[in-house]
Amino acid sequence: MNLKDRSYYSELGVQPDASPEQIQEAYRRLAKKYHPDLNQGDPAAEERFKRISEAYRILSDPSRRILINQQEEAKQKAQAARRNREKQAGSASFSEMFKNMFKTGFGPTHTSRTVKDTPRRGNDLQVELTVDAIKLASGVKKKIMIKRDRICPVCAGSGLKPGTKPVQCKICLGIGEVPTSKGGKTVFETCRNCKGKGVVVRERCLHCGGKGVAKDKSAITIDIPAGTKPDTTLTLRAQGNAGTGGGASGDLKVLIKVEENTYFSARGNNLIYDYPLTIKELIQGGEVFVPTQNGKVRLTLQPGLKQGKVLKVKGRGFENDSGETGDLLVRIRYHIPEKLTAKAQKLLDQLVELPGWKPEVDKDGFVQRK
Repeated sequence: MNLKDRSYYSELGVQPDASPEQIQEAYRRLAKKYHPDLNQGDPAAEERFKRISEAYRILSDPSRRILINQQEEAKQKAQAARRNREKQAGSASFSEMFKNMFKTGFGPTHTSRTVKDTPRRGNDLQVELTVDAIKLASGVKKKIMIKRDRICPVCAGSGLKPGTKPVQCKICLGIGEVPTSKGGKTVFETCRNCKGKGVVVRERCLHCGGKGVAKDKSAITIDIPAGTKPDTTLTLRAQGNAGTGGGASGDLKVLIKVEENTYFSARGNNLIYDYPLTIKELIQGGEVFVPTQNGKVRLTLQPGLKQGKVLKVKGRGFENDSGETGDLLVRIRYHIPEKLTAKAQKLLDQLVELPGWKPEVDKDGFVQRK
C-alpha cells in the first residue's frame, strides 16, 4: 500500500495523536465487524478487513508510525502553503514580515542558523560475551539481557503527552531565530527558548520525560555461527539505542571471548584439549575417546607418554576466513590426585613394595643404572 493512497489513521477512525491503546481498541472493534468469517461472500468486507489489518500493522510499529507522521505533516504543510498562496498571493504572516523587516526592509547583514528537529541515529552499543571453546567451535545460541533506549511506547517518539500538541514559541514567534545587534549590525541567532524549532512543548510525555525514547531491558538471542574465531565482533543491525526524530536505531556489537575451562582452550584456528592421563594409561597406554565439537574421536595412547606431548587430530578446530579448518591438539598432562584416601594410600604403599616398582640403589644410596 502506498503511503499516498490513504490515511492509515482514517482507516482505523483515530486521530494522529491517538495512544497505542486507542489504536489497538479501534482495530479490535473494526476487525470483529469486518472479519471474513462473519461476512462470508462479501468481497467489500474482506477488502476492508485487509486495509484495517495493514493500518494496524503499520501504526503499531513506533518507528514506521513516526515516518508516517512526518510524511503526513509535510503533506499538510504543503497543502497549507498552497492555500495561502492562492488566498494571499504576495502576503506574508506576521512572523515572516517581522523577520523580513530586518533582512530586507532595513538592509542589515544577517546569518540564518535555524536548527530543525532532524533525525538522529541512535548510539551503537557494545557488549562482551564469553563462550566455551567447544561450543564456539560447534556454534551456539546465547540469550543475554540488554538495557537500551527504545522508542517510547506511550508517545511513539514524539515526546508529547498523548492528546497534546506543541505550541508556537512566544519569543521568536515561530521563526526559530531572534534578531540581535552585533557590531552595529542586525544578525539572527538561534532562539534559546525553542532551540530553533519554532515551537515548544508545554506538556511532555510522562513516560519518557519528553525525550521520545525510554530505557528498556529485554532479552536478545545471539546466534553465534560454528567456527567463529575468538575476539570476533558480531554486529546486530538496529539492535542498539533507538534514534530520535525518526532517526535509525544504532547497532549492537557483540565481542566474542573464549571461556578458558579446565580442559579446552583456543589458539588461533586450533582447538586445544588437555587430556588428563591416568597412571594406568601412562604405564599401559590404550585407546581413549576425546570429545570434539562434532562428537568424540578415538585416540591410541602409547605407554610412557611424557607430560606436554601433543597429539594432533586434523580438521577438528576452527574454520578460518579462507574456509580452512584448524586442528584439535590433544595435550597430555598427568592426572595426579591432590589428596589420597586412606585406602588409596595403603594400596600405593603395597604397590611400591612389589618387585620392579622401586628403583634399585647401591649401599651408598645411589640409584643403579641398568
